[in-house]
Amino acid sequence: MALLCQAQSDTPITKEVLANTSFNGIHCRGDRGICSSAIETKSSAANSHFLYNGGTLIQLFIERSKLSNDETKKITGYSKTELEDQTNLYYIIDDKFILPPALKEALDISNEKKSIKKGRYLINTTEENFIITFNIE
Repeated sequence: MALLCQAQSDTPITKEVLANTSFNGIHCRGDRGICSSAIETKSSAANSHFLYNGGTLIQLFIERSKLSNDETKKITGYSKTELEDQTNLYYIIDDKFILPPALKEALDISNEKKSIKKGRYLINTTEENFIITFNIE
């Protein structure tokens, strides 16, 4: 019985946090990238949510219906009308994005993991969401 309890406690628990994320570019200069992300308690005000299960990956789900045409273009590189014909969309992070302390705490991210790595990340698209899986370091 003790082994069963131990195995269960080692299973990662996925944490989910609602957020209001700005896609106004690293350092909020208006280019591509994440400007900021704040925890949101009301789902009606949130435009995204993060999922984390204890590893080196964090997922960002962005609600497409809550994005303006400009925000869609900053995320995908295409306007909403141009997007229909596109495949293999990528989200570019030109510089690492430091995770806000409140977000790290809510997702139970360890102190040694501080940021989303600079890179090019595939955007998975559904009817409802853009889903991006980031590497964190």
